Amino acid sequence: CPGEVQCLTHCGFKDGNPAAGQFCIEARLAAAQRGHVAQGLFFRGAGPLPFGREIRPVRDLIRYLLTGERAAAPPQPTTAATS
Repeated sequence: CPGEVQCLTHCGFKDGNPAAGQFCIEARLAAAQRGHVAQGLFFRGAGPLPFGREIRPVRDLIRYLLTGERAAAPPQPTTAATS
């Protein structure tokens, strides 16, 4: 386990329970918060995603769930053309 982490009371990783996930949920959630898609743990429902394949801030999702209003998509980075 990562040091200085307040672990869950029952942790399959720490306890060596092979029937449970073999990862540190705190580390995976922290990676998700930092936007590390390959290392992070993300949750979603069974229905279609409200923003397609975009990963949007939680505030955009909460706004959508509470009001049905979709926040404007963030601007896409552009690459400067070189001549």
